[in-house]
Amino acid sequence: MAGRGRHRNGRIPRSTAGCRPLCIRRTGPVSGVIGNIGQTNYCAAKGGVVLLTKALAVDHSAQGIRVNCVCPGDVDTPMLTAEAGASGLNIADYMEEAADAVPSGRIAEPDEVASLALFLASDAATHINGATILIDGGANA
Repeated sequence: MAGRGRHRNGRIPRSTAGCRPLCIRRTGPVSGVIGNIGQTNYCAAKGGVVLLTKALAVDHSAQGIRVNCVCPGDVDTPMLTAEAGASGLNIADYMEEAADAVPSGRIAEPDEVASLALFLASDAATHINGATILIDGGANA
């Protein structure tokens, strides 16, 4: 966990006097909340990101610091395309299978994840703290 961000080991400066409220948004995949076959180590590490988020939220809420975690499912990015290529399947077939596994019938677009992150950083989300929000089209509902 030591390499996951600037506030390593939960060290955030204790004095935030005179600063505007701070929002820390972490990203951890759905695998941090839901186990996957053959991914024990990965799920454990990502689960640590989720719990670190919650602990930081509790520790620093009185300082006006909010900490939330966004956990996207499959997102149409170069990383997913590379995963599709490595699977041995035709990329189009892989993407179709991924979309079929989601109740919404599609995988997420990067701007959908970005919009959630921007909302969490906005003044409209000032009472959201310590949350882990899955953005996966209902795949883990």
